[in-house]
Amino acid sequence: MRTLRVVEPAEVWLEHVANRHVIYLDSNVWIKMTDQRSDEAKECVAECQRAVASGEAIFPLSFPSISELLHQPDQSPQVKQGELMDQLSCGVTYRSSDRIQQHEAVTAFEFFAGHEFQPVPRSVLFSYVADYLGDGKLEFPDEWRDDDAERMRDYAKSSPAFRSVVWLLQHLDLNDIRARHDVATKRYVAELTSSIAKSAEHFRQTRNFSTERLRQEERVALFKSIVLPAFRGALLDRYSIEQIPERLATIGSDFNRRHGKGGPRVLAKLLDLMPMTELHAQCMASRTHNPTRAVRAQDFWDTEHARFSAYSDVFVTLDRGLIDTLANRCSVPRNRGRQVIGTLSGLTTFLKS
Repeated sequence: MRTLRVVEPAEVWLEHVANRHVIYLDSNVWIKMTDQRSDEAKECVAECQRAVASGEAIFPLSFPSISELLHQPDQSPQVKQGELMDQLSCGVTYRSSDRIQQHEAVTAFEFFAGHEFQPVPRSVLFSYVADYLGDGKLEFPDEWRDDDAERMRDYAKSSPAFRSVVWLLQHLDLNDIRARHDVATKRYVAELTSSIAKSAEHFRQTRNFSTERLRQEERVALFKSIVLPAFRGALLDRYSIEQIPERLATIGSDFNRRHGKGGPRVLAKLLDLMPMTELHAQCMASRTHNPTRAVRAQDFWDTEHARFSAYSDVFVTLDRGLIDTLANRCSVPRNRGRQVIGTLSGLTTFLKS
């Protein structure tokens, strides 16, 4: 079987994203802009439309923004919001946060292996709406000619299904999606509640309940779940099974000589090269730092949204708690020059400037 990706991120980047301000809107912003119940909202929508039409900005979607739209009740103005999202995003979405973090882990491996660090290029971050959960692919029998397979791929890519959240609203089983979301978020609430309780008890006993210790705990968990698998994959791609132990020992020795032997400081330095992954750790540490507040299902979506601020020029949310987290409790947006805006009028002012 031959496999072709339906959408190449580099093509999406060149056609829609390059040379534009990338502005990420939280779901609460999309809802307010759709309602247009105030002059502030109407002016903001008009300015966003002008910025997209002039090629100054784009407002890409994401797994959480599309998922929360699909989860809205039937009586909500879903289609109206979907139309606005299609218009301002040009059908573009960030690829899944898991896929982006895998890219980050590969760039970290290159640095670990002794190469000059190269950050994840923006040209791999975006795709069309159909890829909001993962990379869409088509499989063809070996006897298919290359040009026939490519024509079929181009036909699939031109379908409205690939570039429209309105199409998703009209063709997906929304009741099934809502049910699966409910199951997933309930599991998230239960697991995070348990994790926070364990962390709080651990740090209470050690009397070292600090933000940095909490971040380090999250970094270790993410290193095990994301970075190590990517490192193993990179080693298997480059070396035979027999060569890996020797090559790994050499790479590790060289890295320790340049950056110091492992430990918290080195792990923090490694994840600093992975802004979305580090931001994930910082958000989770911030949440754990407040063990008395009950975990809510919305915490899952807030964290999912927040991660995309690592690769947005501007992140807009009306959630004061999320603003506080990104502006005051996480260093990634500030260190990387990302702007966090908390009002529609603030977004309008930015676009006019």
